[in-house]
Amino acid sequence: MKRLQGVGMNCGMNYTQFPIFKNIPFYSRYQHSLGCAIATYHFTHDKRQTLASLFHDVATPVFAHTIDFMTGDYLHQEATEKNTTTLLQNDAILMALLERDHIKLSQIDNYHIYPICDNKTPRLSIDRLEYTLDNAYYYGFASPGTLQACFDDLYVGHNEDGEKELTFAHEDIALTFALLALQCGHVYMSDNDRYSMDRLGRLTKKALEEGIITMKDLYTTEDLVIAKLKDAYLKEWQDFTHLDHLDDHPTNGRMIVSKKRYIIPLVDGSRLNHPRFLEALEAFQNFSFDHLLAAEDDL
Repeated sequence: MKRLQGVGMNCGMNYTQFPIFKNIPFYSRYQHSLGCAIATYHFTHDKRQTLASLFHDVATPVFAHTIDFMTGDYLHQEATEKNTTTLLQNDAILMALLERDHIKLSQIDNYHIYPICDNKTPRLSIDRLEYTLDNAYYYGFASPGTLQACFDDLYVGHNEDGEKELTFAHEDIALTFALLALQCGHVYMSDNDRYSMDRLGRLTKKALEEGIITMKDLYTTEDLVIAKLKDAYLKEWQDFTHLDHLDDHPTNGRMIVSKKRYIIPLVDGSRLNHPRFLEALEAFQNFSFDHLLAAEDDL
């Protein structure tokens, strides 16, 4: 878990000079995991679900979902979770504590089995709640007071399939949250974000193929991997970290698609269908990846 203090939530984008990322604080997977665990216990008071939330990112590699771009899992972005069970199983102290508390490893190594912790898009889960609230704050989209109001309005209800799901009590607050989630979603799938994650993924793949780093290195911290990248590819690393804009109309480049992240929350048992949200959602879903992306130094 401590390793995650050196793995960022912004997938390497925080090392670039794009305006929205240039001056934000480092938001780590460790912070996210603790936030998920605290929120899970707040809503469930269940130790198993809380531990599943706490450990759900334990297998996340450096640069997080950038590695999904490297491996070709950029649409689902779930390949980075595959080593969770092994990592937990190899922790003798953790396994002893689980045995003491009569908790099976299978009850905490897959947060997907708990719909409050994780569920399918566009439903609201603890995971999506935590990173939406934190990113909305770090990106400057909302004040702490607004974000606290969103959190305080939630309770555990049931969705159209009878599963437990976080639910808003008031439509106006649900609307605020859903629009903030779309605003964050535009950042996650922006040209700048997709291009930079793809470029960092290509550099990381090159370092693996040339023996500069190993797969084991991906499960250390970003500082350690960056040090090796700088030793071997200083100019390429500096070019990446100096990125602040893309070429407006590249004749050569890469067409890069990505996962679209959005949330349609429940409001007192029904999906939010406010006209303002539906209009914004349609524009979001119609966003096209059908164009070339390139920076001037990478044409």
